[in-house]
Amino acid sequence: MRPSSASQPPTLPDPWSFGRFAALLGVYCAVHFILRLSLSDTIGVDDAIEGVFTQSLAPGYDPRQPPLYTWLLWLVQRVTGPSLIGFLILKYGLLSATFLLYYKIADRLFADARYASLTAWSLLLLYQIGWNLHEGVTQTQVLMLACTATLYAFLKANDRGTAATYILLGFAIGAGLLAKLSFSAFLGCLAMGAALVPRFRRTLLSPRLLISLAVAALVVSPYAWWLLAGATDLDTVFRSAVGTGNDADYLPRVGKGLLSVLLTTLGFLSPLLPILLLLFPRALRRNATPPEVDADAQRLVGLMTVTGLMVLILGVLVAGVGEYKERWLHPFLLVAPLYFFCRIRGANPTLGRLRVHVMILVGVGVFVVGLRTAHLVVGEPLCNKCRPLVPYAKLGDALADTGFTDGTIVVRNGNTAGNLRAAFPEARIYVLNNPTYHPPAATPDPRRRCLVVWPANREQDGFPADAAAYLSLSPPDLQGLAVNRVEIPWGHLWRPADYRVSTWGYVLFDGPRGRCR
Repeated sequence: MRPSSASQPPTLPDPWSFGRFAALLGVYCAVHFILRLSLSDTIGVDDAIEGVFTQSLAPGYDPRQPPLYTWLLWLVQRVTGPSLIGFLILKYGLLSATFLLYYKIADRLFADARYASLTAWSLLLLYQIGWNLHEGVTQTQVLMLACTATLYAFLKANDRGTAATYILLGFAIGAGLLAKLSFSAFLGCLAMGAALVPRFRRTLLSPRLLISLAVAALVVSPYAWWLLAGATDLDTVFRSAVGTGNDADYLPRVGKGLLSVLLTTLGFLSPLLPILLLLFPRALRRNATPPEVDADAQRLVGLMTVTGLMVLILGVLVAGVGEYKERWLHPFLLVAPLYFFCRIRGANPTLGRLRVHVMILVGVGVFVVGLRTAHLVVGEPLCNKCRPLVPYAKLGDALADTGFTDGTIVVRNGNTAGNLRAAFPEARIYVLNNPTYHPPAATPDPRRRCLVVWPANREQDGFPADAAAYLSLSPPDLQGLAVNRVEIPWGHLWRPADYRVSTWGYVLFDGPRGRCR
């Protein structure tokens, strides 16, 4: 239990209760929700392929990604359909749940709602959360929530020790394993940290933890069975994802990998870590832990952070990982801000420094809204690929004008496929570069048509060879095809309307063609 104390160090003058935090979080999510929905109807890169998968509810879709995000999106789309609004509802619902639980964990550590608010809001000073999450990230959002929920449930199980808390922990663990395979790294960090703190070691060794493991196994069983039935080689999946090499280039790879650990760790924690070091340098000293702070929980999150870094290093030395990406580091470093603010709390900062941090949080939040607005309104030169501005909706209109209404659309890539599914919600969509997923079979009907669509930004981009193989078209069949092109200008505030043009090729068959029906 957390000891009490009559002394209170200087903190923010206006306590931010959980209710106020939740209300402000709702405003934050609503602003970004409305901003995106009003300025662009294009479905994002990561979301697009998920929109294709939700054509059916299955135990698995892609061996590289567990299915929980797709399952949740499938549920949302039962109400919203495959349009952008469903993706945004899920995105900001997951973000809200993650931040609310993070607040609860921080409040338990500090027994101070003001520091809990600062800690939770400071997540927005991590680039991968404060910026990248708005236009990318799918499974990682569920991973963030699962990591936060697992730590919260573990602390609850430690406090109460009831069967209900261990069941809750089991559901959180199961959700994490269904969110992303890297969740196992978070579990390892939590287990290692708990093993080194006597109070939490008792929870880790409690016979009731078997309840958690049984519940987690039950939750994961549909996906696990799907993997086993498909004889998925997880080692191959891992090595293809992280780019491990052979023994011949081990030493150069280790050097590159260790440098990657340093750079990606700093990148993932930026700009939060540099800001905190500048504002609260006294947190680097060995300060006494305030009696209000749960010292054991502080040790736990500190050990989890250190363990996360050690796992990254071991990945280089043992598994031969040559390069990490910042977007992979959530399970290793998501608890780091909790530890940072434990140190800051112990440094007893002045009100002035805390107010400066609040102003930075507000300033960065306003800046992000302004920059996102500029990206969506202006486009180039403020963005490079400008993916939210690709005119997929106009492509859907152009294809609808051809008379296609019902049948199967065969598409080269997930970005185009997901956006065409929003335009043609009743059509079957098959993605050529993702052959592991097949949409539900169509009922035989000679009136169903086959539409093949592909990006054709070059004149020589003719009918795709992989589409021909899928439709079982022979070379003589291809010679008689009438390949059509549709060119759609992006538009711009001050540049000529056709300053940038997207081009797609398409062929509309009068009836079914092989598996395209």
